[in-house]
Amino acid sequence: MVYFLGYLSLGMILVVLKSPVRKLVDWEVADLKMHSLIKDEDVHNAKLFLFRFILSFIIVAIYPLILFRKSVEFYNNIIRNRDFYCEPVESELAWLCDEISIENAKTINVVKIDGRNVPFGYNNSQWLYMLGVMAEGDRLYEFRSPAESWKCFAGIEGIALVRNGEIVADLVILLE
Repeated sequence: MVYFLGYLSLGMILVVLKSPVRKLVDWEVADLKMHSLIKDEDVHNAKLFLFRFILSFIIVAIYPLILFRKSVEFYNNIIRNRDFYCEPVESELAWLCDEISIENAKTINVVKIDGRNVPFGYNNSQWLYMLGVMAEGDRLYEFRSPAESWKCFAGIEGIALVRNGEIVADLVILLE
């Protein structure tokens, strides 16, 4: 109970000080004043104070619940479903070159970041996603777009995950 009262008092202090919560409350109070002017009604200061206080209390009390709900949704989308890192396939079957093993792909595409050797560098999360969706019988292939695309500065190369003759996922390593 002490923590709850402390939390509410801290929230109310944030409402009183210049904060985004205070700006939101001020906008709502200004909106109330505008509606009263349009209707040609007189709004007493006590009514405005009470409205400001109740609105501030509701925002301070409910805001953590909204943040918690959003963080749970974010966690579910990224960690559990892993759909967050899924990008559209950019390679084509005609571009496939040689089959490559997981170990060779890791060693060939090592990037040094902060003194550590990281496979595929900043694209490591995409690499881990590709390994995560890999099933038995899937194969990794290197791919490279046609020579004409490289002449037009639209070349692309990387590694593709092939399942039953279709590209399931790919990882672009080089763009030009």
